[in-house]
Formats: sequence, structure tokens, C-alpha cells
Amino acid sequence: MVAKRVFNFRLDEAVVRFLDELAARAGFTRSDAVRQSAQAAAGILEAARRQSISRLALLRERYGDEGQLIAVVSQGENGTPLGHVVIDGEEITEGVRAVPILTPNGKASLVFLNISGAWNVNESVLARFGDEYVYIPEARFPLGELPWPPDPRKGIVMRLGDIDKIVEADPMLAEEPVEA
Repeated sequence: MVAKRVFNFRLDEAVVRFLDELAARAGFTRSDAVRQSAQAAAGILEAARRQSISRLALLRERYGDEGQLIAVVSQGENGTPLGHVVIDGEEITEGVRAVPILTPNGKASLVFLNISGAWNVNESVLARFGDEYVYIPEARFPLGELPWPPDPRKGIVMRLGDIDKIVEADPMLAEEPVEA
């Protein structure tokens, strides 16, 4: 049996309602809802770490240490964000995409990297909530954040040979794996 410790937390009423609803639907206690939610969050963060690092490493293998990646965002005709990837001065239109997602406040665009064929089942997450499971095949941290509406003078620039330094410098990427 795993030893359990007691903690007191102050939670917003909306969070308590969510935990109660989750517990009622799944048929377990509020404590189980908190525990399984924390385990799911840890699993998602670890998967995002592994997937983010493996995507960057794949690009380094493909384009070499001296390859330079630039990710930029533009605004489409319908007002939605469009992502662009330039590697070594050439816009990449197949196999590698920058995927911009607007932040909830609409003032910035988080830029994620999508690489065709890079999915690996070992990087996925299976989160459990009672007898229900949620399969999360893709989870990645953004390359960075760019302003919205887009500024054509701004982009995310990365030398592919610097991936190890980037991983070491980013607390979410550099952390030791978390048990989920």
C-alpha cells in the first residue's frame, strides 16, 4: 500500500464543483478526483516534455546542428492565425508546420511545432478517471509566444544545434520525469 499524506488546500468554488462532478460521474471520492487529476496533469506534462524534445531532435537530425529554424505567424484572410516555418532560409511547406494557437486573452499566439510522421505511441498519455480513460496522443509545449495581432518583424529563431541548451534552460523541459 502506498503511504498517503494529508494536505489542506484552498480551492475556488468552481474547482470544488468540478471535482465533485468528476467524482460523482466516476463513482469515487473527491480525494480520488484530486489524486487522479494530479496524476493526469503530471502525465500530460511529462508527455509534452518528451514530445517537444523528440520533435526538436528530429529536426536537428534532418537539418544538422547548423540548421536555423524560424517560426513566424501571419494573419489569414479570415482573421485566423497562420504559422510558417523557415529552415535555413527556405519556407517549409511539407512535413513541418508551425501551429499557432491564440491565448485565451487573445493578445498572443503560442506556436507549436507539428512534424508529420513523428508520432510515437510511447509518448502518449492514458489518463484515468475512475473507470474512464482519456487517450492523449499528442501533447507538446509551444516553441514560444508571439504577439497577436502578428508583428511581421518578430519570430522565434532557433539554431538546431542549440537544442540541448534550450532544454537545459527551460524548466518545463529540463525537469526530471514525473511519475504519472
